[in-house]
Amino acid sequence: MRALALEREQIYLFALGFEGRSVARVFRPRRKGERREAGLGGKRRQVFDRRGIPLGAPVPKVNKFICLRGDERVKFYIMNKELSLAELKLKIENDISLPLQESNLVFGEGNENSDVLFIGEAPGFHENEQKRPFVGRSGQLLNKLIEATGWRREDVYITNIVKRRPPENRDPLPEEIEAYRPYLSRQIEIINPKIVATLGRFSMAYFLPDGKISRDQGKVFWWRDTLLMPLYHPAAALRSPNILIPEMQKTFLRLKTVIKKYEELKNEHNRKKQENRTHKQSNLL
Repeated sequence: MRALALEREQIYLFALGFEGRSVARVFRPRRKGERREAGLGGKRRQVFDRRGIPLGAPVPKVNKFICLRGDERVKFYIMNKELSLAELKLKIENDISLPLQESNLVFGEGNENSDVLFIGEAPGFHENEQKRPFVGRSGQLLNKLIEATGWRREDVYITNIVKRRPPENRDPLPEEIEAYRPYLSRQIEIINPKIVATLGRFSMAYFLPDGKISRDQGKVFWWRDTLLMPLYHPAAALRSPNILIPEMQKTFLRLKTVIKKYEELKNEHNRKKQENRTHKQSNLL
């Protein structure tokens, strides 16, 4: 865990997490010649980023902080997305109750600050060997589809519902999906993407139990307060390349367009939620 040690006399410190930035504000006694700031009494405010320098470039959004007080020193720990994911991975490694222990853990990889999160079903042979998601033939196709949108693989985040390979690449069982559910939920919570792109019917069913991949792929749904777009699994596209690969190419281009319209879609979604709440309240009167 990264630590920031600040030495000030009688300092008061707290953390603020807001879009694209994490900061620590330090209040110390006002020194001779300094101006008094409104609302701070005799204290003077200093603003630092998590590296201990005056607030400047944006840094990852704060998820958690711990403050330890001493006589003249405060050690300030800020847990960002990268560290939160590392903590989650360690929890999965230590949870021996999870199924498929004979396989390697394939946690996920990519940019934890990405707007899009790709979620597959479970690792395959090559993924199990390399401990990375989507590195076989399916992964090669996924990389090409991502690059066709103007992104790079390292610009997005990629993971699976089930974090270990089922034997003989069989479909994940319901109890296996259920066992890994809380860890995937926490992973989504940490990354907090604008849109989740599911890859395949099992991944789609995790979010849309009544969904049908042939009918719903490429459509946009709301899952809680996150956009959701079901996509065909790259492995399925490789089995029917003349039909499904062109379809996936169109869908990936639409995915990028949807992200650009995220704020507009979110405002519309919030407006409808407010209307529904108002309607329910009026029915109770």
